[in-house]
Amino acid sequence: MNIWSILCLIWTLAAYVVAKRIYQKNPKL
Repeated sequence: MNIWSILCLIWTLAAYVVAKRIYQKNPKL
């Protein structure tokens, strides 16, 4: 596997977790 694809995968997972936390804090959004 390429290191860039691994970094991209980790970045996508991190963004998903952060978005989920923000959505739980502000459910009206």
